[in-house]
Amino acid sequence: MQKRTLVAWFSHCLLLIVPLIAFGQTYVNGEVYGVWDVSSSPYYVTDEITVEEMESLTIYEGVEVYFLGLDALTVKGTLRILGQPGDSVYFNSDPHDADDPNWTGLVFTNTAGLESEIGYASIHNCATGVRADTIAPRIYNSLINADNIGLNIDGAILEITDTDFVIENCSSALRLRSPHATITRCTVHAFNPSITWASYGIYSEHSNFDDDFDTFIEMRESNIFVYSEGMAIGVFLMSLDHSIFQRNIIYASGKSSTTGLKIVNTDSIPRHWFDHQTIVIESASTIDKAVIVESVGRPSITNSIIYADGPSFGIYADLGAQPNVQYCDVANVDYPYVNFLEGDGCIEEDPLFKNFYEKNFHITEGSLCIDAGSPDSPLDPDGTRADIGRFYYMQVGVEPGPARVISAELISAYPNPFNAEVKIELVLPYQTQGGFAIYNQAGQRVHLLQSGNFMPGSYRFNWKAEMVSSGKYWAVFESKNQKLVQPLILIK
Repeated sequence: MQKRTLVAWFSHCLLLIVPLIAFGQTYVNGEVYGVWDVSSSPYYVTDEITVEEMESLTIYEGVEVYFLGLDALTVKGTLRILGQPGDSVYFNSDPHDADDPNWTGLVFTNTAGLESEIGYASIHNCATGVRADTIAPRIYNSLINADNIGLNIDGAILEITDTDFVIENCSSALRLRSPHATITRCTVHAFNPSITWASYGIYSEHSNFDDDFDTFIEMRESNIFVYSEGMAIGVFLMSLDHSIFQRNIIYASGKSSTTGLKIVNTDSIPRHWFDHQTIVIESASTIDKAVIVESVGRPSITNSIIYADGPSFGIYADLGAQPNVQYCDVANVDYPYVNFLEGDGCIEEDPLFKNFYEKNFHITEGSLCIDAGSPDSPLDPDGTRADIGRFYYMQVGVEPGPARVISAELISAYPNPFNAEVKIELVLPYQTQGGFAIYNQAGQRVHLLQSGNFMPGSYRFNWKAEMVSSGKYWAVFESKNQKLVQPLILIK
């Protein structure tokens, strides 16, 4: 009898212990190093934590980290965040207290970013997502949902790809002082509910005037969206040594004033190139300007759409500035070119956006932007002359070559980011056999939209993301000769 009682008691203890082993939790503060993995997750940060010099911390996929106060993870050594597709590393504030204030963010000092990386991370409810000086960590395939600033970089080397930012009370989504920055296939959604301060998608200035310190931004295939109850500025660049912007959307909407792109440059040497941009403002005032060039700047703007929804200026050059504008469409503005003369190939015609109010800036059939780009530019993927704007128009009957991948050219999604349901539109100019589905970061199909024979035309779908968690997904259409991809961001 006693033996049976002991066996029963021991079995009961195992039932209590096993869940603690399977679902471990760890409380941390002070110096941290080594490896964090899912067996000890979640990690609860009770005070400031630091990776000291000569130390390293590696955080693997599936780990959840919760900050219980206004604390930061400061890196003086090396931090490697190594999530995986479909299994990110998750950072957030106290999950048990909805009123808990935002934690501070990830802070990299001096050269801590040299061997550090942030991959497949999902960072939420912090004041500033990542802050760094000298060298920032490499950031890729991540989501940063911050309160005030997504990235705060001071004199740092920065490489960031396939990362999305959602900034709720934005002053500057990306604040880049004296940067060496390369930004590729990133999206920024910046929101500002205040009427008292300005909100920037990108704010960048040369704050270190050492002649040997070259500063630049190169941004390609990225999207900047700024929505503000006060002043909205999509991209602000001041006194950088050079910049290259290729195939981007810059959108701004401010209730008090709005500017899409502002360039302030004291160097008369033309070192700034903007090619295949779609720059759009929702204008609230007759003094709003889609593009401003100040001082003696001489940027080159080619193959770009400059558009305003309301009375405003198109490209405004301060006295002394000499922008070189060629093969652009400056449309729906009162004054297309102010204080300078446009160059070759410019038009002032409605670009015929797919849906302006859903922020779908693909051009449609009949747009005079089609085949109107510079004859010196590379051909579009359909083999025709370059179109004007961020997106090219696939012309009917011209099918791309084998295995060509085109990102977000013929698929659009609204709203994006979304928190419950997203509307997806697919446009095909020719008949084909294929499949259209939603995939997660692991490459697994989570929802089939349609498969089989597709006739030329437009297809509309609603995806209700009820059975999946927050993160990044892709709407993918694939046929024998073509693959179309549209990133989707789900935030619940």
